Amino acid sequence: DKEMEDLDHEMLKMVVMSLERLKNGTYKESEDAEILWTTTTPTTTTTTVDGHGSNGNNNNNINNNSQGERETLALTTYVFSTLLGHEAVSDPVLLTKYKEIATRVRDQLISSSSSSLPSSSPSSKFVFKSEESRGNQGSSSPLPPPVSELVPYLCRFHCNNFSIHDAQLFTLAEGTFPIGALFNHSCRPNAIVMYEGKVQIVRALEDIEPGQEVCTSYVDNGVQRLERRQLLKDKYFFDCCCPRCEDHSLQGIETDKTTTTKKKKTGFRILDDLIEGDQDGEDGKKKINGEWLTHQFDTIILPGARSLQVVGPSLQPPSTFTRASFTSYILHSLVPLIQTEVSEHVYTDRLFEIFKVLQETPHCRPKPFTTTVMTNATSFFNTCLEHQSWTLASKIGTFILAMYLMIYPRHHPLIGLHCFTLAKSLWNDVEGGGLTSVRLSHEMLKLARNILKVSHGTTTTTTTTFTNLRENEVFVQEVESFMKTVEMELGS
Repeated sequence: DKEMEDLDHEMLKMVVMSLERLKNGTYKESEDAEILWTTTTPTTTTTTVDGHGSNGNNNNNINNNSQGERETLALTTYVFSTLLGHEAVSDPVLLTKYKEIATRVRDQLISSSSSSLPSSSPSSKFVFKSEESRGNQGSSSPLPPPVSELVPYLCRFHCNNFSIHDAQLFTLAEGTFPIGALFNHSCRPNAIVMYEGKVQIVRALEDIEPGQEVCTSYVDNGVQRLERRQLLKDKYFFDCCCPRCEDHSLQGIETDKTTTTKKKKTGFRILDDLIEGDQDGEDGKKKINGEWLTHQFDTIILPGARSLQVVGPSLQPPSTFTRASFTSYILHSLVPLIQTEVSEHVYTDRLFEIFKVLQETPHCRPKPFTTTVMTNATSFFNTCLEHQSWTLASKIGTFILAMYLMIYPRHHPLIGLHCFTLAKSLWNDVEGGGLTSVRLSHEMLKLARNILKVSHGTTTTTTTTFTNLRENEVFVQEVESFMKTVEMELGS
């Protein structure tokens, strides 16, 4: 926790300095902005909103400028002041820690303000000179805000901070993005938070209708309902009532004094019942081993590339769902819909049909599509990749893709990134799969590209070079470049 305390310390110091510059009129966006980036914890940062949905349409209800506009520090700071910190219900131990941090920051700023030494960094000598800092504390000399004012800043940061990640979703730092914090949460979001260096970008994952709320997700959508709701309650102090979480128990409807009927769950409310369960292993034991897992996934038959290209009628479900039949059913049902860019309405209807089939069709034991099984599969997938067991890795990878398609929105970057990794595994599986694996690798690259162009964005000009692309766009071009390599192999 020492690292987190250091981050909180630096964050608070940067916020106080920025506020003072705004108050005394010395802050200049062009000259002083970089001062806020002297630590790995960005504090007053920029959010832009990109209104491209699943079919690449501009959604002006999000932002009239699809390229986004950078807000000034003054606006960012104002919005930060309006965010909830939930001090009244925060853990007293946490508040005590925040008071200690605030005291240290204040003492450090007072010391730097009175220091006669030459400044060696932006914060080594910082002078408070605004009228507010001079007059509010009964002192003839300007002072930083009192500790009682600084603690709420830390509380707001704790309840509204973001994990900043790169194009491959690897976390780099934490920061406060006040504009981004205004978006509400949903466990089935229609927008995603991405980053281009210091800039936060909120991109639509689907076409969003005028008047429809734009929601991001504060937690991993792949976590089971009880854990998600507890995470949201502990950090953000609310009970989630999104489409996946509302009505999370069967509602009894009283018809008379002796009879009660049950209202059956529908839509996304079915999903969490399907993926809940903590058993994986032989005879439902929680302990698993590599030999048993190998047998479970070795039965998966990789789909043909052409079978994933054409949208057909709803498939006849298997008599029993195993990991192999589940994988085949999900991929053949959903991948063609993504490749052909059907409307969100059509895609969601098919997804709900799948949920109902999974709910009503018998399945093997342990249940093959729980998050516990997915977690173990992901770990085993990475082990196979590390040991270059390409054939088995590719089979496990298709199962994970089926799970992701069931849980996450179809243009979620996690799905696109996984497709890229799966494509590389298939490409390397020349001995095991031959040309069939190469063709499927190409299909997975197409799927990755179609998804990442929505989540990561892409340039619309054909003359753009790698040197003037943004990081996320560069990653999309890396996928397209690999696609050309595979196409050359298929054409030779």
